[in-house]
Amino acid sequence: MTKLGLTDDRLTTMNLLSEAYHGLSCLVTELLDAHELAVIEFDVLRHLAGEPDLRLRMSDLAALTRFSQSGMTRVIDRLQQRGLVQREACGEDRRSWYAVATGTGLDRLRAALPGYLDLIQRFVVDQASCDQLRATVATLRAIRTATVA
Repeated sequence: MTKLGLTDDRLTTMNLLSEAYHGLSCLVTELLDAHELAVIEFDVLRHLAGEPDLRLRMSDLAALTRFSQSGMTRVIDRLQQRGLVQREACGEDRRSWYAVATGTGLDRLRAALPGYLDLIQRFVVDQASCDQLRATVATLRAIRTATVA
């Protein structure tokens, strides 16, 4: 039987990245479940909260989260039903809609954020020196730039 090259460092790198992501994803999902938020809902609220007027076009939210526009519509529908966001018509383009964070949505985000930041601190920041962390962030930015075309 021929050797398949399963000891290739590229496979090891990808496997470790995948396993680390999966482990962190499980921890984040568990945390957000306690706040009655799906990961994508948290991401949407986080993006909206980062905007000066707490709103983004639905198409921009879809692009930021790498979700389809129809998928984003379903997410916003769920958040709107729970009073966490509202929709506003876009004055300059009648076909576009804004998603806008509500006070209730911001409160939900504020409640989840300390635990989320604690997970990042314990499982990412505390695992590396400052130089390693800077190098990791630079590498992840380069990967993101190369893969987001």
